[in-house]
Amino acid sequence: MFLRLFLYNIKRQLRTKELMFWNLCFPIILGTLFVVTLGGSMEKAENFHTVSVAYVAEGENDSVFSSLLETLEEEENPLLKVTETNMEEGKQLLEKEEVKGVFVDKDGELQLYVKQEGISQSILKLVLDQYQQRKEAIYQIGSVYPENLPTVISSMETEITMIREEKYTDGSMDTMNGYFYALIAMNCLYGCFGGVNCAVDNKANLSALAVRRNIASLSRFLSMTVDILSALAEQFLFTMFSVFYLKYILGVNFGSHMLPLMLVALVGSFIGTATGFFIGSFGGMRQETKIGISVAVTMSECFLSGLMVGNMYHIIQEICPILNKLNPASLIVDALYSLDIYSDYTRFGQNLGILCVIAALLCTGSYLMVRRERYASI
Repeated sequence: MFLRLFLYNIKRQLRTKELMFWNLCFPIILGTLFVVTLGGSMEKAENFHTVSVAYVAEGENDSVFSSLLETLEEEENPLLKVTETNMEEGKQLLEKEEVKGVFVDKDGELQLYVKQEGISQSILKLVLDQYQQRKEAIYQIGSVYPENLPTVISSMETEITMIREEKYTDGSMDTMNGYFYALIAMNCLYGCFGGVNCAVDNKANLSALAVRRNIASLSRFLSMTVDILSALAEQFLFTMFSVFYLKYILGVNFGSHMLPLMLVALVGSFIGTATGFFIGSFGGMRQETKIGISVAVTMSECFLSGLMVGNMYHIIQEICPILNKLNPASLIVDALYSLDIYSDYTRFGQNLGILCVIAALLCTGSYLMVRRERYASI
């Protein structure tokens, strides 16, 4: 009987058009829009790229500076890509944004022209400022202490690296991934729709199906268990379909931790279903009203996790960190972040543990409310 009821519930929910749209189609549509508008933002704006610059020499140029530009261009990971040209063409390149700036060397006097401010322009200014500062230092020392000049030049030629690069994680460091993590959280929590249906199907004052179940003397515990498990299984499949679509079709980098990610989807779908089941079990309101309440609760949780405002999770963490520990959407997002950031699963396990406790409490409360209901007439 358990398997027959389970399969029957799966088929019945798959035929519900509203459920199919919001739980399957809408997250895919929203994820596609996210990729179109946000995809690769960190790669474009934050990752370092070689800076294109034009170099214009008029009259007697500073040969040391031109040698410096050649050196910076010939490194293994070149800092600059230099285009030697004249002033008129250099301005055209700058106007078309084919270069980030123009170095002008007129009779040894160096100037930098830029069209706008940005990281690349700051790098060009830093190169020019450091060169001029060292050049001025050499002139002053040479005029006062010429005997120390060889030592000073030697020390300037020796590059001292004070920063060591270390890789702490193999995961994606793209800050835009927070939106996709919140999208997965929303997809999981949309299991509330199935959860509301589960509760309504066991309340004889709201559903004809529940009336038939009560007349048939079907065990309420068995009925609710089958309903919840079928809704959970369906929501888990919907969520994983969205994850695979984002990862393998749209190319969103979720790292290589697929099994833990699947576990997040499973636990997230569980708490989404449990939330809907709890709201659906409370009171005698119509099914549409209960679904509206579920949407309001779910979207509020998703807002606080960063679905609409990317840094909202961090703002809440600073103002009221306990809220992030009670918000299922924030817990799902933090669990996904921990897979990328931390080498162990301590924080990941803590987040999933809290989610399971909240879901268990919601399911217990829902069962107690529905189990005690009696009907004078059906």
